[in-house]
Amino acid sequence: MTTTMDIIRTMYPDRITLSVEELAPLIHLSTCYIRKEVRAGRFLIPWRRIGSRIMFPVSAVVTTLDGSDSPPIPRRRGRPTKAESIAHERQSSTQE
Repeated sequence: MTTTMDIIRTMYPDRITLSVEELAPLIHLSTCYIRKEVRAGRFLIPWRRIGSRIMFPVSAVVTTLDGSDSPPIPRRRGRPTKAESIAHERQSSTQE
């Protein structure tokens, strides 16, 4: 069975970090979106700035993609819908 690390090592042998351009096709996101999320501090994969370049450690990419760090579910803007309010009330009442 092929693991995420095997795929990355096949595509980019002997690399410790990946640039935004290298990461984008792996996670099916555009480079502009990745840069925008990094600037806003919302990008899920840990990154480092080396000079002016944004770099992602391969180990952090593998850990995040394999699901060890479950990404938070983003909330949408505005008031919750009636169905969301009812579901939240039911969930909070069952937890007590």
